[in-house]
Amino acid sequence: MPTFKVLGRHLDKTWRRYRPFLSPKFRDAYASLINHQQPIPEHGKKVLFNLGSTRVDGPQGRRFYNLHTYFTRAGYHPVFVNHYGFLANPKNNFKAACFEQPFSLIEAEERLPGDPHDWVIINEQSLPSVAVAMANAPSFTLSLNVNEWLAPNEFPWPFPLFPGVYQRGQDLQLEELRRQPRLWDCFFGGQSAANKYDTDWVRTVYGRVTRKRYLEIAKETVQSHPAAIVEPNSGEQLSHWEHQAVKGAVFIRNECCKIQVEQWLATLARARFFFACPGVRYPMSHNAVEALAVGTVPIIEYGDDFYPALEDGVNCLGFNGEEGLRQAIERALAMPIDEWETLSKNAIRYYEDYAKPEAVIHNLLEAQRQDGVDTIKLVPFLKRGGGHI
Repeated sequence: MPTFKVLGRHLDKTWRRYRPFLSPKFRDAYASLINHQQPIPEHGKKVLFNLGSTRVDGPQGRRFYNLHTYFTRAGYHPVFVNHYGFLANPKNNFKAACFEQPFSLIEAEERLPGDPHDWVIINEQSLPSVAVAMANAPSFTLSLNVNEWLAPNEFPWPFPLFPGVYQRGQDLQLEELRRQPRLWDCFFGGQSAANKYDTDWVRTVYGRVTRKRYLEIAKETVQSHPAAIVEPNSGEQLSHWEHQAVKGAVFIRNECCKIQVEQWLATLARARFFFACPGVRYPMSHNAVEALAVGTVPIIEYGDDFYPALEDGVNCLGFNGEEGLRQAIERALAMPIDEWETLSKNAIRYYEDYAKPEAVIHNLLEAQRQDGVDTIKLVPFLKRGGGHI
């Protein structure tokens, strides 16, 4: 990446981190937040977020929203140490949704009330641990370090579903969605702009087929068969094809026909296989996790970026390179239904064991209890030079 772009990105991150201390609107938002806190519940599970800056927020507040949602889905009441540097931007996109739910505040010098076994403590990497934290409460440090290995004391935080899916409770309807009739062989839905999804990050840093090239190959491969290609370009056309069997592939591009968030998982669950293209700056993309969640088998090149890695022929169709992609699509189009059903069940099992919020929190606590893990690695899928945090 050109030096001036790197410098510009660093300046933008620095400005975003320190602007709450300069603008009155952030002080007003902070004051409003203080007035909406609730008392800390006497009983039940609680998570203490000891965060002092907005570094954990991530793009559009998505990273913190993910962290917060996993704990609240697992039944934890969120409590925040009263640090202005983190709390002064509560209206930051998806972060705002976290403060629309019940929460409590505590001062850094206050002692945590109740049973220590009810608490989990999350500390920002650059911030000292809360001095009054209970010795027996599980405690973890958040790490945004970018390297290509996982240290023995690190827990790889899984990539989430799209925040809007959680906000609308779509992840709570998975059992019903998984039972839908599978009308389409293969499916892609999402953005596909060539100038956005053909980046050197994905191609050179990660060595993956870009989304632009993936979709070109997918279309070419399906067209080489006596199979249909359906590309709705309006909501009316999409409504028609939602109830039609397609022996081939359905491509729904946001630029032509955007699927509403409320309908995304239901649409995804109409297919047997999903073209799991990489994202913009790095391969990992929420739509691959969503495919696993509904039992739509991903055709994916970056399955080894998951922790644990996805397995070709077990819970995905994995491939390497352009020719590998062609072969994987051929396998999908020719696969008997009983073989697909086994892959689909395994994909669902992977989600339930490693990506469902309740399972993630259980696995995190077990990793500390059994292996002494004390650090959450928030971006285990990133390589240095391959996207920003």
